[in-house]
Amino acid sequence: MKLRDVLQDPDSRVEGVIVVFDINGATLMKEMADETDWLHAFACFYDGVVKHVTDTGGTVIKYFADGIIAFYDMGSTASAINAAILVQEDMVEANYQNKMPLSCAIGIAEGKLRRFATANGNIDYIGKVIDKAARLS
Repeated sequence: MKLRDVLQDPDSRVEGVIVVFDINGATLMKEMADETDWLHAFACFYDGVVKHVTDTGGTVIKYFADGIIAFYDMGSTASAINAAILVQEDMVEANYQNKMPLSCAIGIAEGKLRRFATANGNIDYIGKVIDKAARLS
């Protein structure tokens, strides 16, 4: 089935919570720091986000450039907020210990989405909710 058909199928409609985690100043960091330094910082950030999203009942749906997008079932907004707080606390602690000089923006939005399987079989989402969460971050 073609993606245009899947997205028109009423069964592709879902409601959920989207969280966008986006590293601040990532491009400048890549230009100013050695690759080993920024790769380590990014890896620590990604690992922390994945851990906190998973631990709070969410699912990482994609990595993009210098961020991550996560999905939570509708009604799990508090869990999404808790994950965001945990990520921010990790970053404060890492900055305090000079382990990971990063900060990030986080946007959270909830509403109607369309769910689909990508060409490689992963589940992804499309809709205004993702755009709103990205803008809020």
